[in-house]
Amino acid sequence: TDHRLVNYLRGRIGFRTTETILALFLDGSHHLLSDQEFGEGSPQRIHALPRNILKRALELDASGIILAHNHPGGGVTPSSSDIEFTKSIKTLCLKLDIRLHDHVIITSGHWASFRNLKII
Repeated sequence: TDHRLVNYLRGRIGFRTTETILALFLDGSHHLLSDQEFGEGSPQRIHALPRNILKRALELDASGIILAHNHPGGGVTPSSSDIEFTKSIKTLCLKLDIRLHDHVIITSGHWASFRNLKII
């Protein structure tokens, strides 16, 4: 995962006190088309629907997505619900010919990549 991406994500959501999910929508050349937040939650949990993220990807004709969310508590270990959510998005992406490039958990000081962790 590129350090520029990590710095961007940290600036956007890394310092938030409630969990927020951010989707970055990419074109075929991996350029950013748009980014959008898909809900805030409590300090420990977020509520976002995979269908809303995929709907936006289709509206933008995106060929790739990078997901990111923050963990206000500071830990970057994916929860079971983080993993389940990511796998459901990946399944939908495959059916729609959209590539899920990564899902990054970000905090003010640390980050973790689902791709690097071999979860996706």
